[in-house]
Amino acid sequence: MSSPPSNPLPGGPVLIRPAAPGDGSAIDAMLDAAFGPARHARTASRLRVGAVPLVGPSLVAHGGGVLLGSVQLWPVALDSAAGRVSLTLLGPLAVAPQARAIGLGRRLLAAALAAADDLGLDTILLIGDLAYYGPFGFSADATGGWTLPGPIERERVLLRQRTPRPLPRIADVAAASTRHDATGRCNPPPDSSPRELSRPVRRDLPL
Repeated sequence: MSSPPSNPLPGGPVLIRPAAPGDGSAIDAMLDAAFGPARHARTASRLRVGAVPLVGPSLVAHGGGVLLGSVQLWPVALDSAAGRVSLTLLGPLAVAPQARAIGLGRRLLAAALAAADDLGLDTILLIGDLAYYGPFGFSADATGGWTLPGPIERERVLLRQRTPRPLPRIADVAAASTRHDATGRCNPPPDSSPRELSRPVRRDLPL
């Protein structure tokens, strides 16, 4: 007698809910399988040093008893000569292969943005493709003079502001755990280490 398939059918029910601490191992395993160890060296991972995903807008999707996708949001900072302001970094957004054909990535993204809006997190940054994220209100119009802690294609640094507020045109995007001194320099915490780095995702999804 044949065994039942290990993956849920794309047409089966999918539940999207807030991520919980117990989901961490399954999320890591899915990202490791999908993106490999190089994900830890990406620029977006440096922005997540010392942080934990925000509770509420960070979501997971389950179907057939397995994890089908996840999206995480993180606190980051924007440093300029005028001081520091808080931003929210979206990513990684990851979807299991068997769920990509049902638009689960876009469903997760829309749900995460709605949850962020409810919490007043209305200035959200990500690294991704404008063709995918533009319909959700993201653009690179305000980020051309921003630097990040590593190499990046500038047109992929995208911002969404539900309620527009003035932001510096020249600034550094930094991990929230860094210190911003009076000279405008960002100083990483002394205990930062590679094991604290989090995960980027596919090129067409935010890192």
